[in-house]
Amino acid sequence: MAWKEIAGGITGKAVGFASTVLESLEYDSKEKPIIPSHTVIFVPLSDRNEAHYLCSVLNSSILLLAIASYTYELRMESHILKYLFIPKFDPKNPLHRRLSQFSQKAHEITKKIYEENREDLRENLKKIEEEIDKTVAELYGITDDELKEIKKCLIILKEGKIPDEEKEGEEE
Repeated sequence: MAWKEIAGGITGKAVGFASTVLESLEYDSKEKPIIPSHTVIFVPLSDRNEAHYLCSVLNSSILLLAIASYTYELRMESHILKYLFIPKFDPKNPLHRRLSQFSQKAHEITKKIYEENREDLRENLKKIEEEIDKTVAELYGITDDELKEIKKCLIILKEGKIPDEEKEGEEE
């Protein structure tokens, strides 16, 4: 499990945070671990399902807003795990298992998008990301309305304003 130490341009906002699960590679017919450079924060986990669970939670809109609220893109260090409450992975918990499965599916789709140039799969990836957000909201007891506000805050952080269609719905 890893993320870039520096996430995005120098904007003062850490909205470019994204984590991934690193798995071993086959080299000379042997499994070799990936060893990240100093510009990648690495969280060693021995359980693949736990790594994907953590990846889902960290990549959710909910945790992205929390991360963006206290850090900035030039210092995306390991303290992120120290200051955010993330429930310990429990393989018996159906929400934890579902988040792990969503992450695995998202990784498969992303690999196809980038390695096979499958732009047609971007909508599928977006649907998986929506499911991750809904499941993480359930994990933390966040309502649909609260999740909608969290996403609106992220849009404001990323774009500096609420999209026009959001404004029109509020005026009515």
